[in-house]
Amino acid sequence: MIRRHALTLGLVLAGMTAACGPDIDLTKALDFKVTESGYFDDGIHDGKTRLLPTITFQITNKSDASISSVVLLVTYHQDGADGELDSVQAEGIGSAGLAPGASTAAAEVRCPHGYTLEGARADFFTNSLYRDVVAKVFARKRAGYMPLGAFKIDRRILEPTARTPGLQ
Repeated sequence: MIRRHALTLGLVLAGMTAACGPDIDLTKALDFKVTESGYFDDGIHDGKTRLLPTITFQITNKSDASISSVVLLVTYHQDGADGELDSVQAEGIGSAGLAPGASTAAAEVRCPHGYTLEGARADFFTNSLYRDVVAKVFARKRAGYMPLGAFKIDRRILEPTARTPGLQ
């Protein structure tokens, strides 16, 4: 009787694992494309201009199967700094899935921390405290995070838009 229960439990667990299917190599299955990058103007804080590194992106499914439930981790790094400036976790592909060959709508990920500098916005990139920022993007479905790429943030201030801010 105990053996039958153990065998049944083993078959149920094996069936659940098979139903989940193999994990996908997201580095090969997804094409992550940054469509715009720059610094979001977050306004004046304590008399200083606050600008936040931002990327806008699309994801294309290059595989021959639908992909769903992909989480992104975007880490922001200043040139020459030890460690990251900040990171943001965001939904890359929702539970509805992304069909083979299809692309997501444009989405935006904004670093919560950036630069708060005195002076005019026009002088931002020549300020001695400014250092370029790189966004490193990682994707996860079930296994650990897989790198999708590193993207230097363009030296430009993004114009406000009417589009939905997306992922922040």
